[in-house]
Amino acid sequence: MGNIPNAMSIEGEWVGYYLHPEEDERCPILARFEIEGNRLSGTMVDERTSWTYSVREWADNPETDPQLRRAYEDFLEQYPDVTHTTTLSPNSLLKGFIRGNKIRFTKHYSHPGWSIWAATNLETIHQVSPPTHLEYIGTLNLEETVINGEWKLSETGLYGLIKSPQSTGTFRLKRRVQELD
Repeated sequence: MGNIPNAMSIEGEWVGYYLHPEEDERCPILARFEIEGNRLSGTMVDERTSWTYSVREWADNPETDPQLRRAYEDFLEQYPDVTHTTTLSPNSLLKGFIRGNKIRFTKHYSHPGWSIWAATNLETIHQVSPPTHLEYIGTLNLEETVINGEWKLSETGLYGLIKSPQSTGTFRLKRRVQELD
């Protein structure tokens, strides 16, 4: 349990998911939290680490930045079936804080990810992705069993031309109860 007055306890393992906005899909995660004072540290493991998208879908998305839309359209003229695959490390480190029932932490992926562009008549292009950090902001319920909140991508640009127009979503974690022998 935390060492500050009125701190709620989140130490231990939590299982849950975040919603991936472009696919409206639950992506399972396992978090382990440690608390010292009001400082939070820990690890997270993502079950799903790879996504493939049609660049056409990004170009057609009304939320896509107009400058990026033009770049996508130019690229699509040459390679109409181009896809983009993002692969991230399953492991990440967590750093943040807890104040009362409010939790905020940054998720730092342990290893660089990969970005792959592929299309007919295009030599596959592999890029090492820049470091990816996600901000998580949540609220712990009074029973100290569930954390609900939102996540957002903290970079302004990702993977060369690509930045998802929807770089935010929600998450839910539930305390993992250890069975006694």
